[in-house]
This record gives sequence, structure tokens and C-alpha cells, in this order.
Amino acid sequence: MRPDIKQECAGRWSGVLTNLGIDARLFNGKHQPCLFCGGKDRARWDRAKEFYFCQQCGHKQPIDMAIEHTGLSFKETTNLIRPTVMTTPLQIVKPADTQQAEGRIRKIHAGLKHITPDTATFLYLAKRGISVLPDADCYEHPNLDYWEDGVKTGTYPAMVSVFRTPTGEVSTYHITYVTKDGEKAPVKIARKILPVMRPMLGSAVRLFEAEEVLAITEGIETALSVRQDQGIHCWAAGSAQAMVNIVIPESVKVVWIYADSDESFTGQKAAYDLANRLKVKEGKKVRVVTLINQETVEDYGRKCDYNDYVIMKAAS
Repeated sequence: MRPDIKQECAGRWSGVLTNLGIDARLFNGKHQPCLFCGGKDRARWDRAKEFYFCQQCGHKQPIDMAIEHTGLSFKETTNLIRPTVMTTPLQIVKPADTQQAEGRIRKIHAGLKHITPDTATFLYLAKRGISVLPDADCYEHPNLDYWEDGVKTGTYPAMVSVFRTPTGEVSTYHITYVTKDGEKAPVKIARKILPVMRPMLGSAVRLFEAEEVLAITEGIETALSVRQDQGIHCWAAGSAQAMVNIVIPESVKVVWIYADSDESFTGQKAAYDLANRLKVKEGKKVRVVTLINQETVEDYGRKCDYNDYVIMKAAS
């Protein structure tokens, strides 16, 4: 039996996709404009795991990138790829240095403070219509260095949120760099996820304790908005793809999923994929909330999350 195309191309995907005509600069591991949604400096190719990730439109497997680029069917695309696979160089990637990642996270941890009204993070959230504060795993760092391509370019206050694995261990930190007056910092990438100490699959930012009813969102600000507006304890998955894979505790019986609405339907699809898994495979009661209607489309276009809704609601 012929191997699955994903296994057949393992270690060679960057070369395979370049052979199809995708710009080779995409695979340098650095953040850059998204190939698919056009978002600026929010996408990169993970050379170790061989997948593409954009903070706006989510996660793409290389075979999906190939299909989207060629416009062909799955079968037609695999038939196009296979003749050149074995002549495409195998990429050797050095294993991630988790010890270095852990050292950086420990150093940041030492400077974390609770969010209070006199912090820049509090002002940042307030300017997004958020008055409720997290119970856990989201803090302020008053002076966090900002690095770009290995060079320190400044120091800013930051909102630091903790991604925890399904077993509750720290995986990595999510950083949002801000200014002292609560705006996003004037840097190339204001939101970053640090290198991981432990695999992120299934992880979440656990802003509140998991109760029998739990809400799930993509973003941290969105989760806080849901908690504020609906009174439901909420976790943030971090992205659309992470939402699909998030692990919900057995003690949770009812899950409310708040979908980011966007033109590509990435957020909506992720929400319904998660809903299907939780209902069919895990037997939980599930509700999906989407925000596309005429009012939100006029105000925000096709991109809208629950934080946008809370802001709009407060202004009306």
C-alpha cells in the first residue's frame, strides 16, 4: 500500500511546496505577511512541525496549502506532487531547545504582577470595553524586553497569559506588548507566543476555574468579554486551530463556544468542528454562538469577535 501523502512528504514539505510555485521565502521561519489572508507580519512556517500558522486565519497543513495554491482536487494535487518527492532534499531540523525556552519563561515569570487599576494592562483592557479581570493565568509585566530577529528593540509593559497543557502544566506564555497609556505597542508584532516548554496540543489560557458550564473563545480579550457580558467562566484557546484541539475537563458538562466570525469562515469552522467533537465523541452539551448579522457586518466587516460586540453594545 502506498504511504499517505503526508508521510511521504514528511521532512520535504518546504521543498515540495516551493516546487509547486510557492515563494521559497515563506519557509525561512520568520514572521511575514500571510500568503492567504494578506495579514501583515502575522504568519510563519514552522520548520520543525511542518505547518503554516497565521494569527489571523489560523493553521494550515501543507497538503491544504498545496490544494489551495493549485486549485486542484486532493487526488489531482497528490498526483502532481508525488513524481518529485524523492528528488526533493530532506530538511534536517535541529530539535527545539526547551531548556532555553524554560529559562526565558522563568525569567519573565519573576517579573509578573497582578493586573490592577494602575497597570498598563488594565488600561489596555479598559480601552477595549473590558472591566472584568481574570481570576488566574493572566498578568502584567511592567517592563518586558521586545526582541525582533535576535535584536532587542525596546522595553514595554505587557499582558502575559499562561498556556497550560491538558494536565495543567505550563506550556508557554502569550505576550501582548502595550504602551503605558494602554495602546498596543508600536512594534512589528505586538502579540507573540513564546517558544514552548511543553507541547501545546490541547492547551488553553485558563482565565477562570472550569465549572460545570464553560465557555471557549479564540482570543484572551474575547474570553474576558464573554465573562463580563454573559457571566460564564471562560478559557481562551489562542487561535482557530488551537480551538479545534482544546481539551475540556470531564467535569464540564455544558460548553458554550464563541466563534470568531471572519470572511474565510476559519473561526466559524473551528467552532463547529470543536462542537462536533465535544457532542459526538465526548457527550457534552454544546452551544455555538456566532456574531454575523447585518449590524455587525456594517460596523466591522466580516471580521468580528465577541469583544467587538461588547464594544459595539456599549457604544449603542
